[in-house]
Amino acid sequence: MLKLTLNSDVKERLLEILKDEDDADSAVRIREYTTGTPCCRKTVLGFTIDEKDDDDDSFEVDGIPFIVNNDIVEKWGNASYIGSMDEHGNPSIVKVN
Repeated sequence: MLKLTLNSDVKERLLEILKDEDDADSAVRIREYTTGTPCCRKTVLGFTIDEKDDDDDSFEVDGIPFIVNNDIVEKWGNASYIGSMDEHGNPSIVKVN
């Protein structure tokens, strides 16, 4: 399982986003994506809103429902992460250790 701590501004923003969703089954998905230019690419974790699939794990942090694919848990799960706001004011995930 991923160890995730949320800053207060991220918690507030994610709750706001979930409140705007019309679907009660919506949760915050932790996903993997690639960023950067071809010579400087890196894979990072991020947030999106989605519904749980059969191969997902689910958990709650500070009253916020999260879902994550089991493959991502296996690949990224042995570290702690903190949810914080990026330079554009969007919720993001930063590895702590």
